Amino acid sequence: MAYEKQDLEDRLIELRRQHQELLGETDQFNDTNLVNGTISATELRMHALEKEIKSVEKKLNKL
Repeated sequence: MAYEKQDLEDRLIELRRQHQELLGETDQFNDTNLVNGTISATELRMHALEKEIKSVEKKLNKL
């Protein structure tokens, strides 16, 4: 159980790091032509990271 918790904590740290890196690429979020159009790959990755972060946090809270 301690190994699983450490593994989840390490994964959470890595996910948050990746999330922060994507936030630094704000120029990809400011394209006014795409406000109601196609979602960029960066936005898709951001959403996936946020979802996985929530999942890992939920698992950690259960331990």
